[in-house]
Amino acid sequence: MECVFAAIPLVGFIIWAAGVYLTYHISIRKLPERDPYLFPLAALISGWGLLTIWRLDSGLGFRQALWLAVSLGLFALAFHSTKFGLSAPVQIHIVGSGLVLTALTLLMGTNPKDLVRVFGWVVVVFISNHRNR
Repeated sequence: MECVFAAIPLVGFIIWAAGVYLTYHISIRKLPERDPYLFPLAALISGWGLLTIWRLDSGLGFRQALWLAVSLGLFALAFHSTKFGLSAPVQIHIVGSGLVLTALTLLMGTNPKDLVRVFGWVVVVFISNHRNR
């Protein structure tokens, strides 16, 4: 059964714009010395990708918009739940959450051909964080 909202591209734009607006303003309050270009650039790229996916298949575009809302919500939640200078259990929790989200994406979507590359990046980021300590 086709979702009613999937046929309306404006729904994807509203999800993207509201999520980016709220997350951006939370990051302004919580991190006043952040890089001012990194998040807007990531938002531009994600919006462009959402538009491209929606143009090709509106059902997949709606699913992608929901995944974008989930990821922006978790990103905003991270500002409220942790401090930067994280302890090891918190870092393990964050990496575990990332692995779970990656696994959910792979199970609910299409598996990439090189699964090792996806998990390799997570491991590299985790190890580099421990080396800097």
